[in-house]
Amino acid sequence: MKTGESITPAVHLEFIQNQLDNGGTSADEIESYHRALFLHHHAIEWEKHRQEAKVHEERLAYLEGKLKESQLALSERQKFIPVTVEGREDVLPTQPWNAWDLFMFIVAILGVAALIGFGIFNI
Repeated sequence: MKTGESITPAVHLEFIQNQLDNGGTSADEIESYHRALFLHHHAIEWEKHRQEAKVHEERLAYLEGKLKESQLALSERQKFIPVTVEGREDVLPTQPWNAWDLFMFIVAILGVAALIGFGIFNI
């Protein structure tokens, strides 16, 4: 037993066991005693963690609100703005870029096929 601080848990367990053995106390009374004892020992830590959880929940709610505002603002913007060329809207990329993309795709496929072929026939 510590002097001046608190009673050790073994003494409390012994008290609970004696109360159950004597039959003078109901299980509900022992449970309420145990709950009160637990809160007496851990109330400060419990309150600190409860307040930290509340702060985190408020921060999460704030950030979710900001996310919804940002998504709403972005959804209202026009995703694709066409360019007006010679009086008409031009929504397709210019032809050289289309040809270049097709050429690079074909070269990549040929390169992959060459590497696979080299790997197979190198055995």
